[in-house]
Amino acid sequence: SGSGGGSRRRTAPCRHKHRDTMGGDALRLVVLSVLLALTWSTNRFATMEYWDEQYATGHYGDNYEWYDLSWADLRSYLSAVLPRPGAPRLDILVSGCGNSPISVDIAKEDFVRRMVNVDISSVVIESMRSKHPSLEWAVSDARELKEFDDHSFDLVFDKGTLDALRGSNNATNSELLFAAYRRVVRPGGVVIIVTSCGEEECMPLLKSAFDKVGQAIVPKKNLEELRQKAKRYKFEIRTHDTIYFGSMDVPKAEL
Repeated sequence: SGSGGGSRRRTAPCRHKHRDTMGGDALRLVVLSVLLALTWSTNRFATMEYWDEQYATGHYGDNYEWYDLSWADLRSYLSAVLPRPGAPRLDILVSGCGNSPISVDIAKEDFVRRMVNVDISSVVIESMRSKHPSLEWAVSDARELKEFDDHSFDLVFDKGTLDALRGSNNATNSELLFAAYRRVVRPGGVVIIVTSCGEEECMPLLKSAFDKVGQAIVPKKNLEELRQKAKRYKFEIRTHDTIYFGSMDVPKAEL
């Protein structure tokens, strides 16, 4: 009996320890599941399947303007990089165009020679092509832009595409995006990126991709209203969006 009692005394702590371990494992699994769910909640923005489904089901309506910033809202911030009257007209790429009215508004500008609007979703491209057949539309992954030759455009415009790819929480996507923009923009041209990406994250990536980088701050409209909405979901709202400008120097031999 003494031997049996000793055995129980030895095994009881083991069973207790086993329960603790299982509890810890279960807790870790719960935490991991929550983290994965949070990642997926933004990771889907970096996938073609998400955008095809959302546009097919009408989730973003007939048109959707990211950050509630129209071309008219943005234009005054772009005066330093847009051509002056009488200057040569530009070949322009609108990257991740979605169903935003911005493509139509830019096309009305006198400085446009050719403008190509691309998106990873064939659903939205077909929809926009049917609505605006006079404009040029193409399906393309902005991280590659393999449909276009090097130095094809004078201006690349991105509003929201960077942020969609940032949803993957993988900086490689941002690096690939900037590398594609660098490849297709002509020396002396400019890449314009409208984003919620902060300086601490974006500036190092931009400076490694482009010869020159600048920025402009765009205060958010209806900030207090946005803060109240954000409070319900327990997250903070940025006070502004940012426009980043990236450009490549013209080789001295071409000057």
